[in-house]
Amino acid sequence: MRHINLGVAGAGGMGLSFALRCTQLDEAYVISIADVPDVCSTYEALTEGRTEEFLRHRPNLRKRLSDPKVKAALKALTGELDPDKMYTDHHDLAEDSDVDAVYVATPNVYHAPVTVAMLEGDKHVLCEKPMATTLEEARKMVEASERSGKILQIGFQNRFSEDAQFVSGLVKMGALGRIYKSKSYAIHVNWGPDGWFTQKDLAGGGALMDMGVHAIDMTRFLLGEPKCERVYSKIETRFRDYDVDDVSIIMIEFDDGCTSIVESGWWNTYSDGPEAATQLFGEKGYARIYPTELNMELGGKWGTYKPVLEHSDPYDNEIKHFIDCILTGEPTRAPGEVGLEAQKIIEAAYESSKLGRAVRI
Repeated sequence: MRHINLGVAGAGGMGLSFALRCTQLDEAYVISIADVPDVCSTYEALTEGRTEEFLRHRPNLRKRLSDPKVKAALKALTGELDPDKMYTDHHDLAEDSDVDAVYVATPNVYHAPVTVAMLEGDKHVLCEKPMATTLEEARKMVEASERSGKILQIGFQNRFSEDAQFVSGLVKMGALGRIYKSKSYAIHVNWGPDGWFTQKDLAGGGALMDMGVHAIDMTRFLLGEPKCERVYSKIETRFRDYDVDDVSIIMIEFDDGCTSIVESGWWNTYSDGPEAATQLFGEKGYARIYPTELNMELGGKWGTYKPVLEHSDPYDNEIKHFIDCILTGEPTRAPGEVGLEAQKIIEAAYESSKLGRAVRI
């Protein structure tokens, strides 16, 4: 069996989580890290067995060490990382011929340049959402993937949940009839991030870029990937003193006739569902995910049905899918093109809110 050597560009919380999850795979593991000097030196300490020094910089991970699986994953990661492959310049990672694929989890503003460098370095890429901070950058990423022939997968992990797969299948079968309306949510209730997430020059935007992108993508995924025709939005900053948004309400008109409402936010006082929770209103029935529930006619009678689904970790499923696509050559279910479509909607939403009118795409 071919083995995939992985690198991580941006070894913060998401990068570390990715590396730890990969220790559960037989087909791949992380050998290289690219980040700022302080982060690289911390990972070097880990490879040299100075685990306590590493944990001093990772207090959240220390809290999780009571879980035997987490403790075992950290031990495995220590042996898999190569101390000679800690790079303070991402171009060095791009040029490392030992690395087959890279997970990009930098601040948003660096997603595009780092991803393009990796693709041009003949590496497959799993890039965190949002794929970029501008539509132009997103297009360059897709073009780089096409030129290189390498996979570009975007970090829309909710596509890989059993809930989303189940309801998507119902839509494809026509069980709900034509979907005329949807609602989706991506809101942090009574909390929100800090650091670079709240800095426009690094994040590109606020809650819409951070959270809303999940709801937008889930809406498109469940509907069967329709194209957006028009966007109307109201985007505000209400809860904290920063230069990004923390309240967003978007109405999207798709080319399949569905009108979708997407809400995103930080520090909001209530949400109708967790991240990417989505409701579909069809001419023959209704369905929602998180939790999954149906309201439709079966056997001549209308009723509410709650299917029993197996539940695995969407992040684990996402990573496994990425590795499987590399090994088999199969296309990814979350290609750069879906990130590009989400970026079109996000950019139109910001413009709509600024202009106070609907924007056609």
